[in-house]
Amino acid sequence: MIPESGSLLQLCKGCCTRARQLRPKQSSASSASPTGSKDSQASKIEAKKKAMAARQKAMMAAMAAKQQKFAEDVDDMEVEDEVDEKGETAEKILYCDVCRGAGTLDHPVGLLSRSARSKALHLLGYNDGKSTEDIAVSSCGHMLHSDCFDKHRQHQSQRTHNDILHLSRPGPDCVACPMCRSVVSAWVPILPSAGPYWDLAGPGASSSPSSLELGAAQQEEIRKAVGKLIPLTEEEKTVDRVSCDWMRACKAQVMTTAALSPARIVPGGEAPPLHVAMLRVWSFLFSKPSTYSSDSEADLKSIFLYAVSSGNGQPVSAPHVRDTAKSLTVRKAQSLEAQFRENTDKTTNILEGLLQWLIFVAWVVTSLFKFEDKDYNLLALLPTHLEQSIPALWHLIFGATAEWSLSALLDSAAALTTSVPSPCRDLGGLVPFPELPKRYIDLIKHVYGQKCQNCGVVPPDPILCLACGAIICGKKRERANTTLCNPASPHDPPTLRRLSGLCQRHAEVCGAGQGLFLSPYDTYVIAVSGACNGIWETPYADVYNEPTSATNTLNLTLDTQRWERLRTVYTTATIAADVVRNNRKSGRYVAIDL
Repeated sequence: MIPESGSLLQLCKGCCTRARQLRPKQSSASSASPTGSKDSQASKIEAKKKAMAARQKAMMAAMAAKQQKFAEDVDDMEVEDEVDEKGETAEKILYCDVCRGAGTLDHPVGLLSRSARSKALHLLGYNDGKSTEDIAVSSCGHMLHSDCFDKHRQHQSQRTHNDILHLSRPGPDCVACPMCRSVVSAWVPILPSAGPYWDLAGPGASSSPSSLELGAAQQEEIRKAVGKLIPLTEEEKTVDRVSCDWMRACKAQVMTTAALSPARIVPGGEAPPLHVAMLRVWSFLFSKPSTYSSDSEADLKSIFLYAVSSGNGQPVSAPHVRDTAKSLTVRKAQSLEAQFRENTDKTTNILEGLLQWLIFVAWVVTSLFKFEDKDYNLLALLPTHLEQSIPALWHLIFGATAEWSLSALLDSAAALTTSVPSPCRDLGGLVPFPELPKRYIDLIKHVYGQKCQNCGVVPPDPILCLACGAIICGKKRERANTTLCNPASPHDPPTLRRLSGLCQRHAEVCGAGQGLFLSPYDTYVIAVSGACNGIWETPYADVYNEPTSATNTLNLTLDTQRWERLRTVYTTATIAADVVRNNRKSGRYVAIDL
């Protein structure tokens, strides 16, 4: 029911009057509210700032206390690591990468390694007349206990053989490293050093701690582990044969590592370099083979390695090593003087030969003994001038008081009545490859029309051996003819008889299973290591420094960096490891024999 207009109007007026009566009170309350809220907000913000500042001050104080405690702990750790109770420099503690347990003399950790047959020493001129084939050892740098590695190997053997590692055929007993997936097959223990090279009591005092000794059972265990790196049958693994092969492997490792990265001689990082572990194993567990009736049957580097080995589980003394190095240096000078007697630049050639010899001696003694940091820095930053580098090495090996004089050294050499042979081709660095043309079109002109050295036929797809420069037939020649090139024969050695690929058979004869071949018409490199083979990029690159096929452009030039990389993997015999690495990256592998 709608009220009358008068009643409605009266009701509205009453509401407005009541609202006006209430407005002053509300206005008074509302006018006081904003000011109070602003004051309360400002006080809250100020309280928060004070609380935050207090918390920040407390956190900074706690952090400063932790930093101070950490610095004190680090100082204590450095003192514990660097100085033992005798006041001598202590060994750095190494830990297993799997179980994180510490390596001790009774339970040492070792470098995961792999060995391959190689002719690098023979091609570089370090040949003692015993063999043209050696073993080259490589390592990924990770450390494990022997039992941890055995468990990992057993676990890998239970897995399927359809993975890329086994399909690439890197060799027997090869497994993937549990840390980096590199190809490894054996374990090289890391033994402690033989003590300081210069004893605190004086240069004439013995510096070999008597407590450093390996038990007979431990020696036998380590010998068996090292024996797995030597590719011999159980009948061939005699004491003298294993000792000789391991010595030559140590010599090859020292010379190769010195040529590739001199700074690696400085100890640092988690794991020591491989040559250090190999030389210490040699010094502790092996000795001169009885087959060497006299020192004249070996070169000077081999004689020096025989002198630094005890073979009875104990380290050699530093004075004995210094005396041996001094006498062999005199014989080295005698050999160099006889070699360059008629040379017009006789003095420079003798100094260069002495420098290579002293570098070898320095690498060996710094691996077996402990030196000061300044000595390691000297070796890492060795001067390039002969007048500076030779005296620096002389004082490092024979003492700061030892005087260097070439004339006095030659006078001592002239007084010798007997001589010891030394390799006349005492090369260093990487294995020399035949020089390739700078331009790719010149390479094709050089190869075109040449006959295969095996069958005497001009192949439709010639293959150039980068190690010796020979031309052999490729797969097209093998498929197109009924008479095969270089077929297998029952009279072949066992290592050659099981290989069917033309590149594999040539690599077995040319490089003890290691081979790198260039296919000029197809523009790729064939990498061979025994039965393992792969396809790599060519060392020739275009104007953008990218390797490409010759069908795209003939404006290709030889890239020095890629060329040196090929020489490096051939010298170190790590072709199989690189093949597996490239196969993992691409997800493909070569199933046929090349």
